[in-house]
Amino acid sequence: MEKHLDFMLEWTEKLEQEAIKISRSKFSKNKNDIRCSYFYLTHQLAYTYYLKFILLFISESVNNKNISLDEKTNSKHINKVLRITKDNDIDMKNEYFRSLNRNLIIDSWSVFEFCLTTFCEGICSDSELKNNTKKLHLTHISINHKIKFIFEKIEASNKYKRNIKKDKEFLIFFGKLRNTMHTNFIYHRYKETDNKIYEYKFKDTLFVFIDKQTINDNNTEKFSPKLHFGLIEELKLIWNELIHSIEYSELIEHPDNERQP
Repeated sequence: MEKHLDFMLEWTEKLEQEAIKISRSKFSKNKNDIRCSYFYLTHQLAYTYYLKFILLFISESVNNKNISLDEKTNSKHINKVLRITKDNDIDMKNEYFRSLNRNLIIDSWSVFEFCLTTFCEGICSDSELKNNTKKLHLTHISINHKIKFIFEKIEASNKYKRNIKKDKEFLIFFGKLRNTMHTNFIYHRYKETDNKIYEYKFKDTLFVFIDKQTINDNNTEKFSPKLHFGLIEELKLIWNELIHSIEYSELIEHPDNERQP
């Protein structure tokens, strides 16, 4: 369990350094630039996951008698934490871990979409915005349309160093994963013409989505955060490539600086 905490702490600290580096980059010398905000917002999510995972570590350590609590720390609230890893309550541990992963994926996708929307607003001309939407704000345009738009702009620049086709496929998968977690891990096809079974392999893990059924994967590392941190790492790498593939030197300000991380 402690090795997982070490992994997450190292990952979040590295991400924080990336955010600082980005904030000093050629296109943005301000952490309020949305291109930089993405890294800080993702860091917040990952660090919160890490802090909540510490409760698992404490619970397991006390139950395994690796650490002890004195009477002053004994309370009904502490006992609730200890119950998470009780041998006779494996469902509690499973649900706690599922909740951590669900929040991480849903919130990571929300951050990505929010930053992508703001990025699109910043780099688009008025005519491009009018041609692409009749809505009052790009927030109301589907994420798939915004991804399509931004990649069309990138393909024209010919500066994207990653595999565009594979990155598009990953974003489609991540969106499906987020939507499935939002419906309590049950997959629902978007259209009747969509395949009833959708599969995606991320590194060594195969994800299987079957219409109206709970999503399955063959990940064997139970209670390990590495798979889900790997997913947000990939999302971060795509974001990093996106913002470096479109030349735009002006500030693209976070819409609400007072609530910036």
